[in-house]
This record gives sequence, structure tokens and C-alpha cells, in this order.
Amino acid sequence: MADDSPCTYYEMERWLDCGGVTDLGAIPVEAEATEVSITIPEGVAGTGYDRLADFDAVESIQLIRVDNRALDAIAGMESLRRAEVHLAEGVVLDQAALGRLDQLASLSLTTQTPVDFSQVTGLDSLESLYLRAAGRPTVVVPAGATATWPAIRDLGGRAITPTFTWVDGYHPSTHPRLVDEATLTATSVKTGRWGAVLLSFARTGTGPLPGLPRLRTHGLYDTVGVHVTGVHRHHPLSIDKYRPASERPALVGDTLAVPYDPPASPFDVQWFRDGQPIPGATGPEYQLVAADGARRISVRYTFVALDRWRPLVPASTVTATYGDIIRTTPVKATLGGTHRAGRVVTASVPADVFPQAQRSYQWFAGDEPIKGATKPSFTLRQRDVNQPIHARVTLSGPGIAPMTVASAKKVVLPGQITGTVPKISGKMVVGHKLTAIAGTSTPKATSIGYQWLRNGKPVAGSRGTAKSYSILPADVGQRIGLRVHYGHLDVASDTKVSAASAKVAAGAIAVTKAPVVTGTKRAGSILTAVAGSDAPRPSAVRYQWLANGKAVKGATSSKLRMTAALAKAKISVRVTVSAGGYKARAVTSKAR
Repeated sequence: MADDSPCTYYEMERWLDCGGVTDLGAIPVEAEATEVSITIPEGVAGTGYDRLADFDAVESIQLIRVDNRALDAIAGMESLRRAEVHLAEGVVLDQAALGRLDQLASLSLTTQTPVDFSQVTGLDSLESLYLRAAGRPTVVVPAGATATWPAIRDLGGRAITPTFTWVDGYHPSTHPRLVDEATLTATSVKTGRWGAVLLSFARTGTGPLPGLPRLRTHGLYDTVGVHVTGVHRHHPLSIDKYRPASERPALVGDTLAVPYDPPASPFDVQWFRDGQPIPGATGPEYQLVAADGARRISVRYTFVALDRWRPLVPASTVTATYGDIIRTTPVKATLGGTHRAGRVVTASVPADVFPQAQRSYQWFAGDEPIKGATKPSFTLRQRDVNQPIHARVTLSGPGIAPMTVASAKKVVLPGQITGTVPKISGKMVVGHKLTAIAGTSTPKATSIGYQWLRNGKPVAGSRGTAKSYSILPADVGQRIGLRVHYGHLDVASDTKVSAASAKVAAGAIAVTKAPVVTGTKRAGSILTAVAGSDAPRPSAVRYQWLANGKAVKGATSSKLRMTAALAKAKISVRVTVSAGGYKARAVTSKAR
């Protein structure tokens, strides 16, 4: 192959690569070539397309910046199975020529003009098809109107619903008001503010279609531009503080800047201090000086919106004010409360710092955020002891770039629950029940335990969660007390002891059934005393028989042998019962 040839032949690959070709007739024929690539220079109409018919063995071809004559030429290449064709800019596709490429198994076609996908048919051998079109007229509508366009249909005639691929140079979520995505259909969408949208139509699929019986896979791509006219309103209407750090309120020495909102650019800038022009401050940036301390800074500037560096809409002049006075010292959040486990601490930022901002909170243990601790107040936990705790308050809102103000770190000290002295309710008499009154604690106890005391010492078996205590016989003459344990999961416990009670008095035995005398009252018979029933059960019972109310000498057992004299008297028995811790009690039966 000649040295001045625009082509290179790669013998092992059997590939002929020709670049910068203006006359295809000058391309040398390589009889063994099975793959050919030809590129025509931009802006040149190539000639000599008939040369392609001389490549008898070519199975794959790539043609870049060609016209419809290339399609007619490759239609006559019987051995050709794969073709990639890029039509030159301005060349309108001859769709009829597509129908003559029936020998191809694979076709990829790119054109800068519209294609009616639904009319692509008659390609009986085609297995893979990719068509990429463009050049449809831009839809121009005023802001707020509905943009419409002719339906773009797929190979089966179904309308394709587009997606957003470009919105004002940003992803659609950046400017959600430019178009209302919820109203998007295959042929229309409601517009919002000024801007430009590129809609992308894509349809891919697998399997055969009518007129394409062997098709296995296909992809169709097209675009429509939508230009929404109106007065440009830039966003945001605020001043950006970006040096040295935008995450805190501005300090003297920081730099403020006019917000940049592509594709618009600011000019005719003037900065103000408390409403008065600052001499020489006429650039898009302004570095704060000592004179700005405790003052309000604003800026007046004009925006012009550009489309490919050409004015697109009338310029607009706006004024923006920084949302806070300029600080001379860093703003910090403060922590109020006692820094002990179990106590509540509260974070706050001075109310005059960005007063219009919303405030959100996050508490930290060390440098790790505490899960769920997102309120102004936080109850310190036992696990926080010896850890540095701090809060970060984020200020945000309309026209305010989110910024965070942190508090100083405070080490958490061990906590202590504080309970009140308990009290005892009930009579200090054996057999009566006493009730514990625990009182209150700070913070509120998560558990309360009780220990009853006898002369200051624990009563065996009376420790636990039971709030009551029944006075025992062993308590007679003793003083009863109560010790309450206030427990908490996050802080150290506390114990309080009640005042000692008065001495416990002996109880009174209750007679539930009076004693009775049984037996026949006659000389020589024996009478029996039945003691009756008492509570508590007595530990000792004594008897004294009575004749006409006077004690019968020596008659102190439960039985009495009757004499002739006794048989004539009124006989009764006096039963005296006693029990430990209780006063003895005597009860006399009815006389017989």
C-alpha cells in the first residue's frame, strides 16, 4: 500500500482502516479484507461511494460522516452482515434506503435528523438494530404553559414516554419547578419557571416484530428540546459564605460572595454595611473587615442569563442580605445543667444568631453521635461517665446554607440519685400491719427496695420489694424503722432511713368464741371447760372454776367434780389465755 494512502491495512485482522477520505474511489481494494472503516472529514461531501461494491469479502463496515449514497452502496454488498453508519450533520435520512439493507444481520445508524422508527420494516435478515436520531424542532413555550410535541413511536407504533436528561445544566431534582414531572406523558409536560429541558426518548427490546421476523434485540433513541421562556429568577436569593468555612456564622476575616447560578452571571455589584455603600466593594466577593463587626452586610447585583454565552432573557437586579450580624468571635452553643449521669443538660444557641433559622440538634459522646439524641435536652447516662459530651446545633432555613454551631465538650461526672426520707404508716402494736411510704427521688428511681429495721438492725426476711410489714411478738418494746434503697439504671443508688418509731406495744388477744361448760350438773358428775377460740392461738391456757361467782379452791383444771354443795350453786369457769407479745386475757363462761 502506497505511503501517501489514507488507509492502513492490518493483515492479521483483515481490517482496512481509512481516515480523512474525501474520494472513496481512491481507496485501495484489499481482496482479503473482511472489515472496513471509513471516516470522511467534517464538512466534506464524499464521492466515489460505488467503490464499496468492489469489496467482495467484506462482512463488517463502519462509515462515519457519510450521506444516503453510502446506504445505497452497501445495499449492493452481498457479503456484508454488519454495518455501523454515522450520517453527516445536516443529512436527512432516506428511510426508503433502510428497507434495501435486507442482507444485514446487524445495523447501527446515527443521524442528526428525525427518524420515523415505526416505518422501519422489511429487513428479513436483521437480528440487531440500533437507531439514534436527533434534530427535532425545539418546543418553545412560556413559563407555566404545557409543552407538547408530536409522538415519537417505536418499531411497533407505540408512543415513547421520555425522561429528563438535562435541566438548566443540572439534574432535574436540582430545579424541580422547571417542569412538573408528575404531568409528563408521551407527548406533553407542564412547565414551571424559566429554563431549558432536554427530553430523552429511549426504547429497547428483544424478540421479533412485524416486518422484522428475525430481530433479537433493538434500541431506539431520540431527543426533544424544550425552551421555557420568561424572566430569569436566580436561586438562591442569599449571600454565600464560603471562606474559610461555610458551616458556621460569618466572622470578621471571612469572605462573602454573590451566589453563582448557572447559566447566569452577576455584574454591577455593590456591597453595603448597614445600608451604606462600602467604598471599593464592587466585586462578586467581599472580605469582611473589623468595621463590619456587629453590622449587617448586604449586596445589590444584576444577573444576566446566558444561553451559549448569548443574552437569553432581560437582566434582573436583586438585593440580598446576609442573615446574621457579622461576628467578631466564634459563636458557640452553650450547655446548661449539671454534668452528672442521670441529670438533664440542655443545648442552646443565642436567639440573636440567625433568629429566622430552624434549629436541629445532635448530641455526641466523644466524637460518636448518640443514636436518637436529637432534641435540645438530653439525660446523661451512666455509660457516659468520664466521656466528653457535646452538642452540635444546625441552623438552616430559606436562604440559609446549613451551618453547625458546636458546644464545648464537658466530661460527665458520676451520677447520684437523691431520694427523700421514707415514712411509716400504721399502729405500733403487735399484730398490726405497717406500710412504707417511700417518697420521691431525683431522677425518678427505676427500682425501689425496702428493709424493715428493729432497733436499727435488719429484720430477717423483711428485705425486698414488699412495702408492708406485720409487727411480730419479738417487736414488743422495740422501735421499728425503715430503710429504702432508690435504684437507677444510669446513676449510683441512694439509701434513706426513716425516723425510729415509738416502742411497739403488746397486742390484744381477740376472743372469737367464749368458753363454755359441758356435762351434767349433779353430785358426783364431772363438768368440763371448753376454752373457746382466740386469735392469735394462745400459747398458754389457765382455768379457775367459780361457784356463785367465787373461786372454788383448788379448782384450776379444765374439769370439776361436782359435790352436793356445788350442785346447788351457779357454776361457771374463768379461762385466762396468753401468747407471746400479747396481753393475757380472761373470759368467763355463762353460769349453770
